[in-house]
Amino acid sequence: MTPLRDPTRSLFIITSGLLALLVVARVAFGIFRESGEPDIWIRELERGSDTRLTVEGVNLYPAWTPDGATVTFGSDRAGDFDLYSKRADLSGEAERLATTASDSIPGSWSPDGQTLVYYEVNPSGTARDIWTLPLGGDPAPFLVTAFNERAPRLSPDGHWLAYVSDQAGEDRVYIRPFPEGGRVIPISTGGGTEPVWSRDGRELFYRDGNQMLVVDVDVETEFTVGTSQVLFEVPYDADPNGLGNPNYDVSQDGERFLMLKQSDTGERPALILVLNWSEELKRLVPTN
Repeated sequence: MTPLRDPTRSLFIITSGLLALLVVARVAFGIFRESGEPDIWIRELERGSDTRLTVEGVNLYPAWTPDGATVTFGSDRAGDFDLYSKRADLSGEAERLATTASDSIPGSWSPDGQTLVYYEVNPSGTARDIWTLPLGGDPAPFLVTAFNERAPRLSPDGHWLAYVSDQAGEDRVYIRPFPEGGRVIPISTGGGTEPVWSRDGRELFYRDGNQMLVVDVDVETEFTVGTSQVLFEVPYDADPNGLGNPNYDVSQDGERFLMLKQSDTGERPALILVLNWSEELKRLVPTN
């Protein structure tokens, strides 16, 4: 593991904002200001250089557009917590994508960059629900129930949506077809949060406490899922707000994870790039 430490700032969240680590090696993350409000920053991992993306309000949960040019995030700069986007090269001001009915948290973009999937806190009593926002269009409901549905993540082909729901009495990970919805496919057999797809769409990663798990999925024929397998177990920080949003991301080859680890010595959190986890798994659980 190779820690990337910044002694002057406290990194508090790594969300679904990684743009293919092995390609451009950039990550969107949050840093608290001295006043306590978080801002979105972008780090080039190889150079270790940081660029501040936001400067006002509370800014959380960055998500890259598919072309890597823009970061979408939630912000309360205009009062309510709405959806915003800003170009990663800072050319232009932040744009509010929509004025939603209640506080909204971005999830992920469709592969063509035309639809944003997000969830909102519904004030009418249906808890948290998943919505879609067509580029230049109006929000539309995707999954509205009496339960908490959140952390939506679209598969790389855009045909399947992974999300977290407490419909079973605890947080678990599920998949539904997108955009038609309907069929529900359970993924986690027990608890589960923070779903993230592999870049080829053949694996779905998620967390259960300190365990990182993976499920093989078959998207080429009839959609089927395998059995959850534990990859490793370490106390890396989960979503600090307790909403089940991914606080890590996966490299393009599926062999590396970028996570946030709280130092045992009381130092500020550090970005951790987990390397060769498959070899460590073989050592801990010999196949013979």
